Amino acid sequence: KDAARKAVSGHLVVDRLLSPFQANPRVIVDELRATAWKHQGVVTVQEVASDDGRFVLNFAAEGDRRFMLKAQPWHYKRDGLVFAEFDGKGDPTEIDLGVMAIWVQVRGLPFELKTESMGWSFWDQIGEVLEVSHHNHVIVEKFLRVRVEVILHEPLKSTVEFIPLGSSKIVKYDVLYEKLPLYYECCGIVGHTSERFCNIPSDKGVPTFPKNLSVEAYWKGQGVSRRVLNVGGSSHGEKVPITGININKAVKTMDIIKVASAVRELIVSEKEVVVPASSATMAMKEFAGAEPGQEGQAKALG
Repeated sequence: KDAARKAVSGHLVVDRLLSPFQANPRVIVDELRATAWKHQGVVTVQEVASDDGRFVLNFAAEGDRRFMLKAQPWHYKRDGLVFAEFDGKGDPTEIDLGVMAIWVQVRGLPFELKTESMGWSFWDQIGEVLEVSHHNHVIVEKFLRVRVEVILHEPLKSTVEFIPLGSSKIVKYDVLYEKLPLYYECCGIVGHTSERFCNIPSDKGVPTFPKNLSVEAYWKGQGVSRRVLNVGGSSHGEKVPITGININKAVKTMDIIKVASAVRELIVSEKEVVVPASSATMAMKEFAGAEPGQEGQAKALG
């Protein structure tokens, strides 16, 4: 009993490498500790019998574990690493490692659409939204940045779409991923590094995804220490403190702005979700007519 209790004590995560190649988990951790993590405490590797090569990390310091989870994704030789919290109970092979949290930059948005509430509305286009980067609910960075959960067995999204006010044409805005691991240009799936590891037949494999969907972490260009990055609820730096709100909490306390989703043609009104009588253009009119000060939290659609 004492041995079992000791095995599950500490601060745990489950991890796997997004690569068709196997790698020694201790080698992975040693390299990350030397080059990226700079942890303050000890971390122990515990191997797991699994089909996907997953393993458990036991952190002596909870702060190290929080930092490692918050600053995902991490890389090992350009392949991605996926981590998930583990309470030490049950089978670690049953922990879902099929999603990856990552910061996304939406490029080229018109100024009036670069809002926190617009960021929350992207859930049905680029993945479940976890956070929107803002300062007092105002987007102060160069791009609208949204932290989303990417489903790893689905292709990456390279654009988001809108119907501008007064137009019937759909316009697209580019999406870039911060610290995106390797993906295959023919299928757009993270972890498929070449045609050899993809289900698409080699004679039908045509590159349809851009080569340059990945950009460096935003903080790197701002002179901000990585260790400050949202650890313990702190912001992206003292000069421009960026805060992320958990949507489950925000929906209960914030007013809701009228936002259109061109894909599902839904409007998030101030008090309810309604289906528009016409198109997303009408919804954009509602959005443009929002009162000053209403640019608060948008409720998650659905």
